[in-house]
Amino acid sequence: MSSLEKNRSAILAVLCAALLAASAAAGLRARMHETLPEAVGRHTLSMAVAVSSLSHGLGGYLAHVSVIRVFDRVSADRSMMTDPAKLNAVIAEASSLPNPGALGVYPLVREDKGLVVYYKLAFAAFGTRIQSVFWLYFALLGGSALCWGLTFGRRPELMALLAFFLCAHLAVTLAAPAVGLELAAVHNPRFLPVLGALPALHLALLILGSRRRDPSVVAAAAFQVALLTLVIHARSGSVSQLLFLGALFAGAAALRLRREPELGAQVLAAVRPWPFVLAGAGVLALKLHMAWSLSPVYSDVTAKHLFWHPVYLGLAVLPEAQERFGFRFGDEAAFAAGKRLAFERFGKDFTADYDWDVYEAVLKDEYFRLASSAPWLAVKNYLYKFPLFARTVFSAPFGAGARLAWLLPLALALSWLAGPMFARHWPALAGLAAFCWLFSMLPSLLAVPDAYLIAEPAALFLTALLTLAAGAATKLWA
Repeated sequence: MSSLEKNRSAILAVLCAALLAASAAAGLRARMHETLPEAVGRHTLSMAVAVSSLSHGLGGYLAHVSVIRVFDRVSADRSMMTDPAKLNAVIAEASSLPNPGALGVYPLVREDKGLVVYYKLAFAAFGTRIQSVFWLYFALLGGSALCWGLTFGRRPELMALLAFFLCAHLAVTLAAPAVGLELAAVHNPRFLPVLGALPALHLALLILGSRRRDPSVVAAAAFQVALLTLVIHARSGSVSQLLFLGALFAGAAALRLRREPELGAQVLAAVRPWPFVLAGAGVLALKLHMAWSLSPVYSDVTAKHLFWHPVYLGLAVLPEAQERFGFRFGDEAAFAAGKRLAFERFGKDFTADYDWDVYEAVLKDEYFRLASSAPWLAVKNYLYKFPLFARTVFSAPFGAGARLAWLLPLALALSWLAGPMFARHWPALAGLAAFCWLFSMLPSLLAVPDAYLIAEPAALFLTALLTLAAGAATKLWA
């Protein structure tokens, strides 16, 4: 047996580490570690909550008003968003206020709360400074990749899949700054869902029985579940990955029973439920945490990110739908409709006190009214988002098309290193990545696959594409 045959997985592991380092280097070159991306209010309020907790002992997802006012300077002077010295000065001042509770407290509303947890972890691990949020991202991604390697390190075809994902991650990292401050940095909640993709694929492979359940495998899976739960906490749309795991388990078990009906209950020995159960337990723990941690000042709507706002807007992305329904995607269209509908239904201007319960209720009713008035047009509108997604991924500013010139040769080299095992399993691996991608598309299908909203599905789409291209080339060579 040649030296290459013996060390395929080790070589691929080294290349994975190099690809991870390349993503971090790309982020540093783009000054992601010194950038506060959009939406600036989401970040400054989340930081205010984190600082109020870490430096001033305030509990729950609340911030001292005096701390918020310090961070409001960033919103007032948006040039500070790319000025690390001024950002760090604001953070330091907010952390050292002598009487932070003098003006009362304010709840974090209309946002997913996980970004607060992310900032608290970053400040606790790497110091209370803006650069910490960048380094936490790569620490978490590195931990996820390490868990993958510890679990699947003896399977060169699975190490190749990790390498394909990290190639795709590098491409998405390079794209983010070109999209602008709407995406800009890996610690943006619009980019953070990428962190959940690798845990989802890891747990999917365990469901399909790629490793036996021993303590090290369970510990690695538990880390991936914790990371996926954090991502869902920071971007609730990432719960689509839990749906992916559930659908994969149910579909794989049904398929095995159809092919081998004599298996009966023993199908659970081949298609394993425990990774999905573990992931579900993580989300349940998150729900319990939210039930215990939220202050009574929160309402059902203000405790989470608005849902019907983007769903309503997503009904008019196809030009024909825009003409029929009388609006196009844009926050202003939803706010204008909500204001008009709330006044017609309740005789009140919801913007007077920003009653988001009323706003979501009227947009929900309007969505169903419009969709039921033209159901086929609504279906066409959603189907249109798949080619729109592909066009967005490959064209500027995302620009993945231009990067295929080096992504594809790199994928071919990785598949060659993976050897015969990859040649045997690449259709299943490409299919798994594609299935994961389909579920990651759910938020974009409901809203719009614009460049600043597709980091996670783009990473998974490119992973599936690279796996498919490398596998097809391997088959031709054979």
